[in-house]
Amino acid sequence: MLCLLYADVRTIAFAPRAFDAILIRHPDVARAPQTWQTALRNSVRWLRQVGRLLITTYSLDELTQMCAFCASIAALRALQLDERQLAPVPLSGRDRHVLCYALNT
Repeated sequence: MLCLLYADVRTIAFAPRAFDAILIRHPDVARAPQTWQTALRNSVRWLRQVGRLLITTYSLDELTQMCAFCASIAALRALQLDERQLAPVPLSGRDRHVLCYALNT
């Protein structure tokens, strides 16, 4: 069963271990870095043990910043994702980079 929720991950509260996957599309980390650090920590609490955190960014700068934030959270483990295997999607935001994380086990 697939249930999709659209919410502002920075401000909404969910029960711990509620989700198999969380997608964060193009966070504006340059304007609100502390907000996004909090959002990432919250996301970790909301993911089930087999869950995945996906982050898409427009720019390489955003990608670098989000990688640094995620690297500072011990509960996250980066997963290799070959972006060349992803089908192109005509999104209005033109997400260019994808990060994928799992909980450390």
